[in-house]
Amino acid sequence: RFYEKQMLKAVAAAEGDSEDEKEEEDGGNEQIFVLGIWKRSCLALCMITNAFLMIGLMEFSFSQVFAENIWVMLALLHVLEILLNMLFTNFLRESLLVVP
Repeated sequence: RFYEKQMLKAVAAAEGDSEDEKEEEDGGNEQIFVLGIWKRSCLALCMITNAFLMIGLMEFSFSQVFAENIWVMLALLHVLEILLNMLFTNFLRESLLVVP
């Protein structure tokens, strides 16, 4: 809500309209979709997902199965890295946010 109001104030100031005139034109409706907040929220979701995946991977790396098949696991981790990079790039639609 705070970001939406700040965005509306900035847009109104840039256009030269007061906030009251802007609300009268819109009928009091507030903007629901704000691109900057949406992108940050998607990035936060991807970061949390990535953190949980890495925690699970770290826990799995201590298992006996991982130790016995280390070379296969390293190859699978490389493939997983490529797939996650493609997934996050597709989801965020921003390659600069996904670059390590």
